[in-house]
Amino acid sequence: MGAGVDHILSDPSLPENIPICRISDEKLSFSMSSYIIMAVLFYHKRLIKYQSDKKNKIWDHDSIPEIDINIGILGFGSLGSDAGIKLKNLGFNVYGYSLNKKEHSDIKLYHGDNLDQFLNKINVLICTVPYTSKTKNLLNIKLFNKLNDETYLINVSRGKVQNEKDILKAIEIGKLSGAFLDVFETEPLPKNNKIWGNDKIEITPHIASITNEEAAVPQILDNYDRMNKNIQLRNVI
Repeated sequence: MGAGVDHILSDPSLPENIPICRISDEKLSFSMSSYIIMAVLFYHKRLIKYQSDKKNKIWDHDSIPEIDINIGILGFGSLGSDAGIKLKNLGFNVYGYSLNKKEHSDIKLYHGDNLDQFLNKINVLICTVPYTSKTKNLLNIKLFNKLNDETYLINVSRGKVQNEKDILKAIEIGKLSGAFLDVFETEPLPKNNKIWGNDKIEITPHIASITNEEAAVPQILDNYDRMNKNIQLRNVI
């Protein structure tokens, strides 16, 4: 439940006339947005530096405690837009990108062929896109080279959206200043993966948002009842 649709859509045995419905859960949005805000503040407040300073017993009172950031939400759907609005309300500059045209009164949105313009505006990239044939390997060196130098990457979407070798390469050459990753190409993350040993990458084990069963089960039962009564299903994708 709430684990994406890629494993369903990629099943060759799936009949074309079978509807697929998503789970709508406000708590899912809350947990995702709070995770994203946490990751943004971790970078914005330079906590990776202060962690290192503590380890080395350095009291650096004179350094600038905050990094100026322009945030880009790559995938301005229900989860991405919720996080974007909350970040905007905290006072951050926020931009959004979606495949199809959308509008928002307070956030500048890009779509379609304007991806490069979007990437040029930001120095924090938050990826919330679903995993599809179009987004597979989207976070690769070609995209990273279009970013401003030292951009920070946060990925809470799907592991197969990112190319981990390219993330490591982009950090090595300075296109990325670091990354905060909740998803990986292979999960659990293999112990021999170089990401484990990279001090510029933060890792969490795919826990950015967990579906609430109390919210999901009633929706499943409601749609089951609607199906039996031949009534329009809710939240069809």
